[in-house]
Amino acid sequence: MKLINHYIYHTFILTIASILFCGPTAYSAVIEKPTEDNTGPISDYETLKKNSVSGNYYLTTEGMIFEKYLMTGGNLIVTANNITIKDGLHENGSFFNILIHDGVTGTKIEHVEMIGASSEAIRGGDYTAKYLHIHDQIGDAIKPKNNVTIESSFFERLGSAKGAHADGIQIMEGFSNIQIRYNNFEMPPGLDGYANSQCIIIHPTVSNVTIDSNWINGGGHSVNINPDTTEIELTNNAFGFDFSFSPGGGATAYIACNTWQKAGTYGGVAYEAGDLLPGQSSSNDCQKGIHTPKSPSNLRNQMGEQPK
Repeated sequence: MKLINHYIYHTFILTIASILFCGPTAYSAVIEKPTEDNTGPISDYETLKKNSVSGNYYLTTEGMIFEKYLMTGGNLIVTANNITIKDGLHENGSFFNILIHDGVTGTKIEHVEMIGASSEAIRGGDYTAKYLHIHDQIGDAIKPKNNVTIESSFFERLGSAKGAHADGIQIMEGFSNIQIRYNNFEMPPGLDGYANSQCIIIHPTVSNVTIDSNWINGGGHSVNINPDTTEIELTNNAFGFDFSFSPGGGATAYIACNTWQKAGTYGGVAYEAGDLLPGQSSSNDCQKGIHTPKSPSNLRNQMGEQPK
């Protein structure tokens, strides 16, 4: 809940120590790693309390801005187009923290912290979400529908319900046009009290998904792309070693320039921070921001899969 100037740029961790593998930098960009200090509400708790609501609260006026608020329970429900939700805290959810009705477009969600939804923090489509801190959820974090952008957000501690199988971002069958970029997934398996599953999972018949320039640590397979998906890109991400099986599992995708966040061992091979994940080209195209290879590759074969 601390305000951090988001225009103070930091070098993306993908550049760290990459000189050891493929030249000066494997990939370079100026984005800030999301943490609890630079995501979530800008205002302090006392300010948010002045606009405290609970129960099912409806946003029904097109173009309205709903800001500086505290939700103490229930669902925040969006029923009109072009609504902006910002600078808020959901202390406890109901089934969702935010529900966007089907057919509603142009929703913006920025600088919001979400806790305690039993199903997922956000349900809906046709929205852009930035600077969210989603944590201590009973279930999943986000299940996006069509035309969604999720960026610069921090995901941690999901699935507190008994028997939960909680995902950071779970894209269900048939949805398309989803951008996932500049986010931080810190979801190690086996965390006491939480059932973190996949950081990102993409189900069959999903299309046109870009997963680019994220920090991804945790899950069974950190990114799990199911068969019968099309136009999936996994590029320029920094992976951690805290997964059960592998950093990637699943079907054919366009994969390039993904690196390790820190030094560690995978599949019996030692890696340094900034090294490319196995199976990827060490071409200097990565440092230029040009993705290689030029054709899809099998994610499971490329990144490997360890015995369960």
